[in-house]
Amino acid sequence: MASKMATLPKARDLLEELRAASYDTAVKELAEVQAFAAEAGAAEAKDEGGLKHWDMTFWAERLKEAQYDLK
Repeated sequence: MASKMATLPKARDLLEELRAASYDTAVKELAEVQAFAAEAGAAEAKDEGGLKHWDMTFWAERLKEAQYDLK
């Protein structure tokens, strides 16, 4: 059983591998959502800090609806 369990270094390596693989795409998607929100007139998207984490789900859904003609 112990041979099948992950060790802390292996778990950290896996998390770092996942982070490295997804980081560039996440940064690109964040910029797309912020640009979409700014175009839609969201004042918070134009602020220095950009959208807050509590705004992201709302604007990501609006972007998805616009991109794929959902609603």
